[in-house]
Amino acid sequence: MTKQGSAKGLYPFLILAGELLVVLGFYLITASTRRGPTAWLNLAVCMLAFFIDTAGPLFFPNSTTRFSQKIPAIAILWFIDVFYTVASLCVIIAGWQWAIEFRFQLLAQLAILLVVCGIVLTSMHATEHAGNVDERERGLLSNIDSLRDAMKSLVMQISRVPALSALAKEVSRCSDDVRYMTPSKNARALELESQLLQTIRQTEAFLTNQSSDSGGLDDLRTGVAKRLEELTFLLQQRKACGLE
Repeated sequence: MTKQGSAKGLYPFLILAGELLVVLGFYLITASTRRGPTAWLNLAVCMLAFFIDTAGPLFFPNSTTRFSQKIPAIAILWFIDVFYTVASLCVIIAGWQWAIEFRFQLLAQLAILLVVCGIVLTSMHATEHAGNVDERERGLLSNIDSLRDAMKSLVMQISRVPALSALAKEVSRCSDDVRYMTPSKNARALELESQLLQTIRQTEAFLTNQSSDSGGLDDLRTGVAKRLEELTFLLQQRKACGLE
Protein backbone atom coordinates (compact mmCIF):
# COMPACT_ATOMS: atom_id res chain seq x y z
CA MET A 1 0.00 0.00 0.00
CA THR A 2 1.33 3.43 -0.95
CA LYS A 3 1.67 6.31 1.48
CA GLN A 4 -1.12 8.14 -0.36
CA GLY A 5 -3.43 5.13 -0.05
CA SER A 6 -2.66 4.63 3.65
CA ALA A 7 -3.23 8.31 4.40
CA LYS A 8 -6.54 8.20 2.54
CA GLY A 9 -7.52 5.10 4.53
CA LEU A 10 -6.98 6.96 7.80
CA TYR A 11 -9.03 9.94 6.71
CA PRO A 12 -12.45 8.51 7.72
CA PHE A 13 -11.15 8.03 11.27
CA LEU A 14 -10.01 11.67 11.35
CA ILE A 15 -13.45 12.77 10.20
CA LEU A 16 -15.07 10.62 12.89
CA ALA A 17 -12.78 12.15 15.52
CA GLY A 18 -13.74 15.63 14.33
CA GLU A 19 -17.43 14.81 14.49
CA LEU A 20 -16.99 13.54 18.06
CA LEU A 21 -15.30 16.84 18.95
CA VAL A 22 -18.28 18.74 17.51
CA VAL A 23 -20.64 16.68 19.67
CA LEU A 24 -18.42 17.17 22.73
CA GLY A 25 -18.35 20.90 22.12
CA PHE A 26 -22.13 20.92 21.86
CA TYR A 27 -22.50 19.29 25.29
CA LEU A 28 -19.91 21.60 26.86
CA ILE A 29 -21.34 24.81 25.43
CA THR A 30 -25.07 24.11 25.57
CA ALA A 31 -26.69 23.72 28.95
CA SER A 32 -28.99 20.75 29.44
CA THR A 33 -31.97 23.06 29.90
CA ARG A 34 -31.37 24.67 26.50
CA ARG A 35 -31.05 21.47 24.47
CA GLY A 36 -34.35 21.84 22.71
CA PRO A 37 -35.30 21.05 19.10
CA THR A 38 -33.45 24.10 17.76
CA ALA A 39 -30.23 23.14 19.56
CA TRP A 40 -30.36 19.59 18.19
CA LEU A 41 -31.04 20.95 14.72
CA ASN A 42 -28.02 23.23 14.99
CA LEU A 43 -25.89 20.28 16.12
CA ALA A 44 -27.00 18.18 13.13
CA VAL A 45 -26.30 21.07 10.75
CA CYS A 46 -22.84 21.66 12.22
CA MET A 47 -21.98 17.97 11.95
CA LEU A 48 -23.16 17.87 8.34
CA ALA A 49 -21.23 21.03 7.48
CA PHE A 50 -18.09 19.60 9.09
CA PHE A 51 -18.46 16.39 7.08
CA ILE A 52 -18.97 18.25 3.79
CA ASP A 53 -15.97 20.48 4.47
CA THR A 54 -13.59 17.66 5.37
CA ALA A 55 -14.74 14.73 3.22
CA GLY A 56 -13.49 16.20 -0.08
CA PRO A 57 -10.16 14.28 -0.20
CA LEU A 58 -12.09 10.99 0.01
CA PHE A 59 -13.34 11.67 -3.53
CA PHE A 60 -9.92 12.53 -4.98
CA PRO A 61 -8.82 10.06 -7.69
CA ASN A 62 -5.65 8.05 -7.08
CA SER A 63 -4.06 8.76 -10.48
CA THR A 64 -3.02 12.08 -11.99
CA THR A 65 -4.88 11.26 -15.22
CA ARG A 66 -8.18 10.72 -13.45
CA PHE A 67 -7.47 13.76 -11.27
CA SER A 68 -7.19 16.02 -14.33
CA GLN A 69 -10.53 14.69 -15.58
CA LYS A 70 -12.18 15.39 -12.20
CA ILE A 71 -10.94 18.99 -11.80
CA PRO A 72 -14.33 20.56 -12.77
CA ALA A 73 -16.18 18.30 -10.30
CA ILE A 74 -13.68 19.09 -7.53
CA ALA A 75 -14.11 22.83 -8.15
CA ILE A 76 -17.88 22.46 -7.79
CA LEU A 77 -17.34 20.42 -4.62
CA TRP A 78 -15.35 23.23 -2.99
CA PHE A 79 -18.01 25.76 -4.02
CA ILE A 80 -20.67 23.59 -2.37
CA ASP A 81 -18.52 23.37 0.78
CA VAL A 82 -18.27 27.13 1.10
CA PHE A 83 -21.89 27.79 0.14
CA TYR A 84 -23.44 25.26 2.52
CA THR A 85 -21.20 26.17 5.45
CA VAL A 86 -21.79 29.92 5.14
CA ALA A 87 -25.52 29.64 4.44
CA SER A 88 -26.25 27.16 7.23
CA LEU A 89 -24.21 29.10 9.80
CA CYS A 90 -25.98 32.30 8.79
CA VAL A 91 -29.34 30.63 9.50
CA ILE A 92 -28.05 29.43 12.90
CA ILE A 93 -26.78 32.90 13.84
CA ALA A 94 -29.95 34.58 12.58
CA GLY A 95 -32.11 32.13 14.54
CA TRP A 96 -30.12 32.82 17.71
CA GLN A 97 -30.04 36.60 17.16
CA TRP A 98 -33.74 37.09 16.41
CA ALA A 99 -35.18 34.03 18.20
CA ILE A 100 -36.65 32.56 15.04
CA GLU A 101 -39.02 29.67 15.64
CA PHE A 102 -37.76 26.13 15.17
CA ARG A 103 -40.06 25.34 12.25
CA PHE A 104 -38.79 28.31 10.23
CA GLN A 105 -35.15 27.43 10.95
CA LEU A 106 -35.83 23.81 9.95
CA LEU A 107 -37.49 24.97 6.73
CA ALA A 108 -34.54 27.24 5.91
CA GLN A 109 -31.98 24.49 6.57
CA LEU A 110 -33.94 22.01 4.44
CA ALA A 111 -34.16 24.56 1.62
CA ILE A 112 -30.37 25.07 1.71
CA LEU A 113 -29.82 21.32 1.72
CA LEU A 114 -32.20 20.94 -1.23
CA VAL A 115 -30.24 23.55 -3.22
CA VAL A 116 -26.97 21.76 -2.43
CA CYS A 117 -28.38 18.39 -3.51
CA GLY A 118 -29.66 19.95 -6.72
CA ILE A 119 -26.22 21.39 -7.49
CA VAL A 120 -24.55 18.04 -6.76
CA LEU A 121 -26.93 16.07 -8.99
CA THR A 122 -26.63 18.60 -11.80
CA SER A 123 -22.83 18.67 -11.61
CA MET A 124 -22.66 14.86 -11.56
CA HIS A 125 -24.83 14.66 -14.67
CA ALA A 126 -22.84 17.40 -16.41
CA THR A 127 -19.50 15.78 -15.56
CA GLU A 128 -20.68 12.37 -16.76
CA HIS A 129 -22.02 13.88 -20.00
CA ALA A 130 -18.78 15.79 -20.60
CA GLY A 131 -16.77 12.60 -20.03
CA ASN A 132 -18.92 10.66 -22.51
CA VAL A 133 -18.61 13.39 -25.14
CA ASP A 134 -14.85 13.58 -24.62
CA GLU A 135 -14.53 9.82 -24.98
CA ARG A 136 -16.51 9.86 -28.24
CA GLU A 137 -14.43 12.77 -29.55
CA ARG A 138 -11.20 10.93 -28.74
CA GLY A 139 -12.50 7.90 -30.64
CA LEU A 140 -13.29 10.02 -33.69
CA LEU A 141 -9.94 11.80 -33.50
CA SER A 142 -7.91 8.60 -33.27
CA ASN A 143 -8.26 7.92 -37.02
CA ILE A 144 -7.37 11.50 -37.89
CA ASP A 145 -4.36 11.43 -35.58
CA SER A 146 -3.15 8.29 -37.33
CA LEU A 147 -3.64 10.01 -40.68
CA ARG A 148 -1.66 13.05 -39.55
CA ASP A 149 1.22 10.94 -38.29
CA ALA A 150 1.29 8.87 -41.47
CA MET A 151 1.10 11.96 -43.67
CA LYS A 152 3.92 13.63 -41.75
CA SER A 153 6.05 10.54 -42.26
CA LEU A 154 5.25 10.50 -45.99
CA VAL A 155 6.15 14.19 -46.39
CA MET A 156 9.50 13.61 -44.71
CA GLN A 157 10.16 10.55 -46.86
CA ILE A 158 9.38 12.40 -50.11
CA SER A 159 11.44 15.45 -49.06
CA ARG A 160 14.51 13.20 -48.87
CA VAL A 161 14.23 12.36 -52.58
CA PRO A 162 15.44 15.29 -54.76
CA ALA A 163 13.87 13.76 -57.86
CA LEU A 164 10.41 14.32 -56.32
CA SER A 165 10.84 18.03 -55.68
CA ALA A 166 8.34 18.82 -58.45
CA LEU A 167 5.66 17.09 -56.37
CA ALA A 168 6.39 19.10 -53.23
CA LYS A 169 3.48 21.51 -53.78
CA GLU A 170 0.94 18.72 -54.19
CA VAL A 171 2.31 16.87 -51.17
CA SER A 172 2.11 20.05 -49.08
CA ARG A 173 -1.51 20.60 -50.12
CA CYS A 174 -2.44 17.04 -49.13
CA SER A 175 -0.64 17.49 -45.82
CA ASP A 176 -2.59 20.68 -45.09
CA ASP A 177 -5.89 18.96 -45.88
CA VAL A 178 -5.09 16.18 -43.44
CA ARG A 179 -3.85 18.62 -40.78
CA TYR A 180 -7.08 20.64 -40.78
CA MET A 181 -9.41 17.65 -41.11
CA THR A 182 -12.27 17.69 -38.60
CA PRO A 183 -13.89 14.62 -37.00
CA SER A 184 -17.10 13.26 -38.51
CA LYS A 185 -19.56 10.57 -37.44
CA ASN A 186 -20.50 9.93 -41.06
CA ALA A 187 -19.93 6.26 -41.95
CA ARG A 188 -18.69 7.26 -45.39
CA ALA A 189 -16.17 9.66 -43.82
CA LEU A 190 -14.82 6.89 -41.57
CA GLU A 191 -14.48 4.60 -44.59
CA LEU A 192 -12.61 7.28 -46.52
CA GLU A 193 -10.26 7.84 -43.59
CA SER A 194 -9.40 4.15 -43.67
CA GLN A 195 -8.79 4.33 -47.44
CA LEU A 196 -6.64 7.43 -47.01
CA LEU A 197 -4.47 5.73 -44.43
CA GLN A 198 -4.12 2.68 -46.66
CA THR A 199 -3.12 4.86 -49.63
CA ILE A 200 -0.50 6.69 -47.59
CA ARG A 201 0.94 3.40 -46.39
CA GLN A 202 1.04 2.08 -49.95
CA THR A 203 2.83 5.23 -51.12
CA GLU A 204 5.43 4.85 -48.37
CA ALA A 205 5.93 1.20 -49.29
CA PHE A 206 6.28 2.13 -52.97
CA LEU A 207 8.95 4.72 -52.13
CA THR A 208 10.84 2.23 -50.02
CA ASN A 209 10.73 -0.46 -52.70
CA GLN A 210 11.71 1.90 -55.54
CA SER A 211 14.65 3.32 -53.60
CA SER A 212 15.97 -0.21 -53.07
CA ASP A 213 15.38 -1.21 -56.71
CA SER A 214 17.40 0.00 -59.66
CA GLY A 215 14.39 1.39 -61.53
CA GLY A 216 14.47 4.77 -63.26
CA LEU A 217 13.53 8.09 -61.73
CA ASP A 218 10.70 8.48 -64.24
CA ASP A 219 9.02 5.37 -62.91
CA LEU A 220 9.46 6.70 -59.37
CA ARG A 221 7.93 10.09 -60.19
CA THR A 222 5.09 8.53 -62.18
CA GLY A 223 4.24 6.06 -59.43
CA VAL A 224 4.28 8.67 -56.66
CA ALA A 225 2.31 11.17 -58.76
CA LYS A 226 -0.35 8.54 -59.46
CA ARG A 227 -0.73 7.77 -55.77
CA LEU A 228 -0.84 11.46 -54.86
CA GLU A 229 -3.67 11.93 -57.36
CA GLU A 230 -5.57 9.13 -55.68
CA LEU A 231 -4.83 10.66 -52.28
CA THR A 232 -6.06 14.06 -53.46
CA PHE A 233 -9.27 12.54 -54.80
CA LEU A 234 -9.96 10.76 -51.51
CA LEU A 235 -9.24 13.92 -49.54
CA GLN A 236 -11.73 15.87 -51.63
CA GLN A 237 -14.38 13.23 -50.96
CA ARG A 238 -13.56 13.27 -47.24
CA LYS A 239 -13.76 17.07 -47.17
CA ALA A 240 -17.21 16.88 -48.76
CA CYS A 241 -18.34 14.44 -46.05
CA GLY A 242 -17.17 16.89 -43.38
CA LEU A 243 -19.45 19.59 -44.83
CA GLU A 244 -22.56 17.43 -44.71
